[in-house]
Amino acid sequence: MEKKGAISIFLVLIILSSILLITGIISYLMIGEIKIARDTGFSSSAYQAADSGVEFALWARKTGIGISEIQDDFIAIIDCPCLNPEESGACDCAGDTCWMCLGSNTCWFPVNDCSYCLDLEEGGGKIVHIKSIGKCKDIRRAIEVSY
Repeated sequence: MEKKGAISIFLVLIILSSILLITGIISYLMIGEIKIARDTGFSSSAYQAADSGVEFALWARKTGIGISEIQDDFIAIIDCPCLNPEESGACDCAGDTCWMCLGSNTCWFPVNDCSYCLDLEEGGGKIVHIKSIGKCKDIRRAIEVSY
């Protein structure tokens, strides 16, 4: 009789361990799917931020505003303490609360919870090449336009 009880307990432990293992595997896979779905949303937002940068640069090109005027306007609009290019190190700004220059032509501009980085080239007094990189969380998407 004791043998039957020991075998029953052993079988119950094996069944419960199997169920726990299967539940753990399914949970692990579901967490991965949730991350993929979240990153898809961030990817879309990053693309839209990059598109905002292209639209802004196209507007600046159409109105004849040069790169230096764009930067001067944003210095006046966004009173940001991190505007020194020598201190920037990389095209990034903590918290994306302001823009930061890298060299003279690359700046981050905030757009809602995301931001875009413009790399502009001038030719003949007009913007001839636009590269806009949208960033939302850790996801980045880029758009390039040339004339």
